[in-house]
Amino acid sequence: PICPHRKIIDIAIMAVPTMAKMPSSAASVIPKTMAESLTSTSPQASLLNLASASEDAALKLAMELSASLSSPSTTSYSTYKDSGVTNSTAVTTKRYPIALPESIQRYEKQKQRKETKNASTPVVTTKKKKAEEDDDDLHGLDAASACAESILSSLSKIASGGSKASTEMRQLERERRETDEEANDVQDALNLRRLASMGADALSSRRYADSAMAVRDYNRVNATARGKTLAGDFAQSSHERTRSVLRQAVLERYETSVTTGDIAGLSELTPLLSMLDLETKGVELYLKYTQSTVSAQMEAGPDYNVELSEEEKQGLSRAAIKRKEAELTAKLKASGAVITGNVCQQLAKVYNTAVTHLRHHLPMVAYALGDADGDAALVQLVHVEVEKRAVAIIRSYTRERELALHETKAERIANAIEERYTSGVGLQETSLGPLTSLGLGVGGDSAQTALERAKLGASEDDCGFTAEVGQLVDVDAAMEEAALCLQHTESYERFIRHAVDEVTKARKLRLSQKIEEKRHKREIEEQKRLEQEADTGTRLTPAEEEALKKKQQEEEKEDEELMKKPIEILPPHTKLNDIVAEVGGYYSGLERSLLLAGMQRAFMNANFPDERHYSPMAVINSVSGGGGGGQQNVIPQHGEAGCNALQTSVIEECLYAAQRSTLRAFATGHTGTASVAANYCADILGRFLLEVLNKRAEMGANLLKPGEGLLDGRGGLGQAAQNLMNTAQKGLRGGANVVRGKGGNNPGVGGGKNLDHEETPEVIQAIAMGVARACANTNDLEVAVEYTRRLEKKFASEIDSSYPRGHETEQLRMCVKSLGPVTDSFRDASNSAIQNLISVIMPRVRSIVNDAVGQDGAGAGTASFGAVMGGVGGGMGGGGGGIGGGGSRFNYDLDEAAFELAQISEGYMDKLCSSLDDLINPLRVHLAPRLADILVIGVLGGASKRIEAAIRRVCF
Repeated sequence: PICPHRKIIDIAIMAVPTMAKMPSSAASVIPKTMAESLTSTSPQASLLNLASASEDAALKLAMELSASLSSPSTTSYSTYKDSGVTNSTAVTTKRYPIALPESIQRYEKQKQRKETKNASTPVVTTKKKKAEEDDDDLHGLDAASACAESILSSLSKIASGGSKASTEMRQLERERRETDEEANDVQDALNLRRLASMGADALSSRRYADSAMAVRDYNRVNATARGKTLAGDFAQSSHERTRSVLRQAVLERYETSVTTGDIAGLSELTPLLSMLDLETKGVELYLKYTQSTVSAQMEAGPDYNVELSEEEKQGLSRAAIKRKEAELTAKLKASGAVITGNVCQQLAKVYNTAVTHLRHHLPMVAYALGDADGDAALVQLVHVEVEKRAVAIIRSYTRERELALHETKAERIANAIEERYTSGVGLQETSLGPLTSLGLGVGGDSAQTALERAKLGASEDDCGFTAEVGQLVDVDAAMEEAALCLQHTESYERFIRHAVDEVTKARKLRLSQKIEEKRHKREIEEQKRLEQEADTGTRLTPAEEEALKKKQQEEEKEDEELMKKPIEILPPHTKLNDIVAEVGGYYSGLERSLLLAGMQRAFMNANFPDERHYSPMAVINSVSGGGGGGQQNVIPQHGEAGCNALQTSVIEECLYAAQRSTLRAFATGHTGTASVAANYCADILGRFLLEVLNKRAEMGANLLKPGEGLLDGRGGLGQAAQNLMNTAQKGLRGGANVVRGKGGNNPGVGGGKNLDHEETPEVIQAIAMGVARACANTNDLEVAVEYTRRLEKKFASEIDSSYPRGHETEQLRMCVKSLGPVTDSFRDASNSAIQNLISVIMPRVRSIVNDAVGQDGAGAGTASFGAVMGGVGGGMGGGGGGIGGGGSRFNYDLDEAAFELAQISEGYMDKLCSSLDDLINPLRVHLAPRLADILVIGVLGGASKRIEAAIRRVCF
């Protein structure tokens, strides 16, 4: 429809720029400001000029408004003024919609008379004539008053014209709005008729999807009562009939699809339920289908594929092997054999069925049935089915494996292992080890055979681990199975929690969209109410406004509460979480016992060492470069510190067992189990292993004690070295019952007899190997520093790659960081061990210094400078000195002859350095470089203090 006032509106719009350009016509002759008016010859002329400008503006505005509002004429004031019309009556009737003030009319008349008189009468220049002309003019105050009245009249005309224009514009806007509403109602009526006809046609053709979309679109048309009236009762009745028949037909077919398990039919009909307002009924039917389908698949048992043995695969190609395995598998399934599988296979079947069903069906349910919370109900139902079966499987597994009983036994055995080795009872090293390098035997057997026999006998005493818990291999396999069980459950737990989070996010998004639509609808209704009040000129009473405002606030509060109200799809802790935590506790206890049993086996092997037990030190430079921070792998050259350093297999076996145990717990994905395993690892390494390594380092230091061990004492070789040369029946600790292999004579114990003539190359090599192996016990602490640091780094990287961010993951990370103090404790223990070794060899260092400086070792620091000659030979001169077989000693009380003899003989400092080198060098080349440096500095420091004390007693 065409607006009847469109022409008037166009004229009013055209009048606006005309009024804006109004002052341009008189800009050249009419002053615009008061300053320009002051350039006139008199104040009266200035006021008249201003009045004229205002009058012209008022006249033009009045003419434009009159032309646009009262008549179709477009004649403007400029037309009259340019035509030369001067008749006041004509101006009044043709130029103004209302009459001019009397002052303006009187002024116009006087002006016309004056102009007529001037045109007909010659100009008189006399003073009298000038006075007469002035008398004819208006008085100055009268002229000013007339100008002000003219301006006021002009403003009044403008205001009245603008008010009239505003009223008419509002009226036109109201008519336009009513016309638009009528047009919208007509359009809605046409849409309703079209959709009703479309839905009926699609239903008759059994095109249920098209019919459902037509019904949905019909319901979405927000038609007013007038629009529905225009659509007619036929459209409404046709729509209701189509909707009713379509709902019944869709429900019947949906129930049939649920009963028969027709996934294609469900996929086709499920999206139609939300269009027909059948979400609640659809959720009920879909859950029924899910329960039957999931239960049947879970109870079918694990998938089983027949695999041919290696013998059966002989002579067959890969394709033939696959075909034969597929045929055997099909026959096995066709026979109806029930295959239960182990616990991991059963859990995998349950979890995979649930995950597959949710991945395929949850997106469609969330889209079609999300308004009825169908997605949340689907997740709940699937988890209930999984939980019911998984809990039963895991409980059956714990009963069959007797995890609780074995965990109790393992805890008792673990405590026994700790007590045995921390007290030092289990660290009695056998004396057969050094004999293996010489090929010696006992009772006709080789040393290697005797060593194996002794190791086999000692392995039977493992604190009852084998008898109570089982073989290490079997227990390790059981731990693998338990870890895999926990891993499957944790993987499902993460998936179902992720699904819950996604469903919650989707629900919040749907709610926010609904709330936004309601808010937008309220805003539209409020805008219509305000427009209606403006049209009718009525307003709500304060009570009505207060009630309306209160209603809006209540609706907004309900929307906020609906957004904040969470839906609990799954509880924070389910039965599945509880059973997993229980199994995780059993697993952690057994894993700790297995770790201690693995370390016990390493300690048993160390008690019966052979060549396989020792290896070159792998982290020489990494631990020598400032506290374990370096990573350069430079092998020391021959003769340098650490060039022949060894390490035992104890530290590698123990750290490998700790790494394997902890990483297997990490692989479960269960943060609680992983945290317990990390704490156990840090505790066992920092307390149990550290104590054992300290005791082994102390034992190694005792084996190196000069005079009693492998190092030279005052009388030559140490007791242990002499026993190694004199017997093939006893080892390093069997010197008390020495029996010669051939002669039967007993040279005694304590190094009283020099046996240099029997130091064969094999024996010398055996002694050097004994020193190296004794030093290896101390090197183990240095190796443990680097290995523990690497272990902490590996655990941290495993957490970053396998665990999601969260509070529990941060707790696990803090448990791993507890390995840092363990690393520091190993470093402190290494420093303490080397200091202990220094204290062991320091008596021999003092003895060497005493021999060099001439102090009596038995005199407790008393200097003996009287005798200059030592060993064999006579004296030369009363106060002179001499030399003998022992070389010169520290003495400043020499005459010239004795000094000359001392110069050509071996000096006391050369002898001191040579003796210290003979003592330190075997240790320096077999210790880690950092430890060797500490040893050398410590020995030189002790010797220097001894020499300093001797020098202070000398009189110069």
